[in-house]
Amino acid sequence: MGIVETLVKCSICGAPTEWDESPGPPLCIACWDSRSGTDNEVAAKGRAYREAHKDEVAAKGRAYYEAHKDEVAAYQRAYREAHKDEVAAKGRAYYEAHKDEVAAKGRAYREAHKDEVAAKGRAYYEAHK
Repeated sequence: MGIVETLVKCSICGAPTEWDESPGPPLCIACWDSRSGTDNEVAAKGRAYREAHKDEVAAKGRAYYEAHKDEVAAYQRAYREAHKDEVAAKGRAYYEAHKDEVAAKGRAYREAHKDEVAAKGRAYYEAHK
């Protein structure tokens, strides 16, 4: 009897993965790699390269983003739409953890852009009398 592969969900992250019905729970490649216990040699080399070439890697990332802005934005919108509750919870948690910092940034922005902020406030007031 040969190996039968079926598409099932990863037992950790829920991603669809092929499972060869081997003993143990089905795992996707990423979860299997992260749980392997020993550092994957290829992953370690990748981390070392990225650490040694930070500026170059960052420049390539920026270039990719610039070339694929619409695709990235569409992916982010789809993710946020599909995970509304998680995204909102993370936003609230961040705000709670950084309340003073967020308030300080808001004050600094309003101070630096007084005329703009005042004009927007007047325009809103006039539109909603």
